[in-house]
Amino acid sequence: VAKSDVDSAKTKADETAQVLKDANRPTHIVMSDEFKQNLKYLLFEAPSNDLSALSKAVDKTIESEAESRKLNQAYLATFTPDTTGVKYDVENLPLELQTELSQYMAYLVNDVRAQLGQPKLVVNTDAIKFASLVAEKYSKNHDPYSGHDMKAINEAAKEMGYWYSKKNTMNAYENLAGGLVNSAYKVDDYGNSLYKVGDKVELTKSELYNLIADNVAGFVYEGEANGSYGHVGSLV
Repeated sequence: VAKSDVDSAKTKADETAQVLKDANRPTHIVMSDEFKQNLKYLLFEAPSNDLSALSKAVDKTIESEAESRKLNQAYLATFTPDTTGVKYDVENLPLELQTELSQYMAYLVNDVRAQLGQPKLVVNTDAIKFASLVAEKYSKNHDPYSGHDMKAINEAAKEMGYWYSKKNTMNAYENLAGGLVNSAYKVDDYGNSLYKVGDKVELTKSELYNLIADNVAGFVYEGEANGSYGHVGSLV
């Protein structure tokens, strides 16, 4: 049964790759050979107990980031999201679409993992349920720009039967990304956002795919911005 499940998962992955290709969506996170090797060394080979070696590995990776990021940006720029299709309320996505987007996210993360010599991940329904539970609790506690909600994350983990921080001091699960989508971002004559907390944001499936690709790339190319590669390390 286990072998059958694995074979089925591989078949679905191949089918997904073809669908993505046919649908004109990004299927790759571009990394230069230099950046790739530096990131691989930092995440999987550098001695974890040698802070000096880790610091040097981070610096070396950052030094090679800008040129590699430009290559990836040029690739992503070849894809223009369709803004004319069916629009979905981003806070009430159908489960089928949540699953599809989660598989796409995993597909891109697996592309990064493969380039770094790591095995593939799969999406399970518990992961989607967990993320939805966190989001539900998050929306009750905060406006959309509040960062990680430790209380929501740990309460959701407890409900799922996962390890959780009893004092809500740790986040063991969430990598959080955002981003702006042109069709949903309205400004006044002076360039100030007209968005108000509670406003409905509706995007096409194509825009959602594009946003996820941007966010995965943002996780990979984060060193220059924050001085570390903690998010991509967590993801891969």
